[in-house]
Amino acid sequence: MTVAAAMAILTSCGLDTYIYLYPVSQYYNSPSETDLIRNYISFPTEDVRNASTTYFKGFEIYYRIYNNKETRNSDASSITYQSTNYPATVYSYIINTKKYVRLDAATRIGQYPLIPKNAPSYANQTVKIRLTDYQDYIKCFTVDTADYGLALRTLDGESKNNNANYTFVFDEINDGDVDVTFGTFDDISDKKFYVQMFVLTYGYDEGFKPLYSEAYNIGYLTIRDD
Repeated sequence: MTVAAAMAILTSCGLDTYIYLYPVSQYYNSPSETDLIRNYISFPTEDVRNASTTYFKGFEIYYRIYNNKETRNSDASSITYQSTNYPATVYSYIINTKKYVRLDAATRIGQYPLIPKNAPSYANQTVKIRLTDYQDYIKCFTVDTADYGLALRTLDGESKNNNANYTFVFDEINDGDVDVTFGTFDDISDKKFYVQMFVLTYGYDEGFKPLYSEAYNIGYLTIRDD
């Protein structure tokens, strides 16, 4: 699939029209691997700033699973560098070079984008993702008051409900899975997986060519071998 840059140019009647999708630019929670109450991702969308762009459709999240913190740190830094310095190619870099895959959700399987724009109000939406239970804090994927069910993995281009292979459960994550970079565990006596995520604003032009913004690092979530 051919992908247009974050800033695309449309030519009509000899006049150039620039398309720019504003990326997500902040998060509400910095996930913690030691304080498990804070082992979740939360951020506001950028509906407000994209409201005047008819090509704007919503937001997509891409992720990859690591079992080594240094490798995760290195890849996340490389993606952020690419996004800052070469924003027109960051989407391709994420999926083709770093092999990130699209996050899905139980109630959104087969629907694009993952998080639709908030029309007609275009108020920013609050996204919250928790992959593991801890005490009274249960795994969830919510967008404002909308419950998306569980966050799901994408394997070989698809996601499925009621299938453990597509869940973010420690024992279901394996070396060789398309969404896993498997190396040496940081601590063999305390094994962890790290799920790194980036969010991109999504849209398409008049020819239905996909458009993506810069990538924004919304953090990583920790999955333990409990």
